[in-house]
Amino acid sequence: AYWTPDAGGILKTVSISPTGMFNISNVNMLYYDSTAGYEPFLFNVTRNVSGLAYRGTSTHGIIKTFNITSTGEISYTGKMTEFDSVSGYEPSVTQVSGKVYAIAYRNTDDEGCIKTYSFSPNGSISWTGKMEIFEDTLPCYAPSITPAVDDFYVIAFCTGNSGSTTGYITSVKILNNDSVILQMNARREFKIDGRDRCYNPIIRHITEHLFAISFTGPTDHPGELITINVGMDTYPPHRGITKQDSYGIYANTTTVVGSINNIMVSHAITSGWHHIALTYDGSFIRLYINASLAGKIFYPNHQITQTPADLFFGRNYHGYIDEIAIYDQALSQMQLQNHVTNPGTFEQYR
Repeated sequence: AYWTPDAGGILKTVSISPTGMFNISNVNMLYYDSTAGYEPFLFNVTRNVSGLAYRGTSTHGIIKTFNITSTGEISYTGKMTEFDSVSGYEPSVTQVSGKVYAIAYRNTDDEGCIKTYSFSPNGSISWTGKMEIFEDTLPCYAPSITPAVDDFYVIAFCTGNSGSTTGYITSVKILNNDSVILQMNARREFKIDGRDRCYNPIIRHITEHLFAISFTGPTDHPGELITINVGMDTYPPHRGITKQDSYGIYANTTTVVGSINNIMVSHAITSGWHHIALTYDGSFIRLYINASLAGKIFYPNHQITQTPADLFFGRNYHGYIDEIAIYDQALSQMQLQNHVTNPGTFEQYR
């Protein structure tokens, strides 16, 4: 998908052989917008349906869907919507779950905006009614969104399209109900050797917290490609021993963090082996270190959130873990002391 000054927006299919060679002679083409079609972003919806987000006439943000067959034939489904009726610059789209997709773009005030849309198998498009401004402090040019871990999504953007412009990443959380939750203090600058100049960043998720960002860099505008760790120190409840938003224990050489329903209690520790326990009895979340109470939070009349997310042991954890035990009731301090003095034993409830 691309734009030309003479013909507007063009959508083409070409054949690519297993060796990577293009078969230019086998080209199918369709004009997706005869007058505009700027900054197109093409994405897959179903096996034969693709979506196309772009900036159209008078800077309106537009989404259309197309049928693209396995032989490369292209036809417009007749389905379209405006994701922004004023300005929809530089759209970027990612799948959230099933038929729901998120679109990130720059609005008329140069703010970073994100909305979620639902796509049906026939190409119909409907807004979920959910949106957020994820960046309103800095200018947000060319936002590029990609999935991270769990419900988190990372967005790369730059602060301009000429002169000295800086690259940043930030993150949002998109829930199962399609709501977008902003993450406080999530913005982070990225540079090459301390040099400011970043145009048109594109971010991709590689593994867990590792991401790759390509962008136009400084000094004669070379193409830069960097890798970056995102979130390694941002969400300790989702590291160590963790079951997403239900519960988790994380520790490093200075701090231990326990979490129930993302309500966190923490305490300082020193390096070395420690027995760490987290309990919840319906009134207090308690954190124990070597069977001594290290902290507690009053959290009355709740249940631990049930989630289908996997239970991880040692997720993004650097160190040693041993003697893991999970009970369906809160152990007493005496029972925890028994764990410390008799490693590997299990407590029986009476």
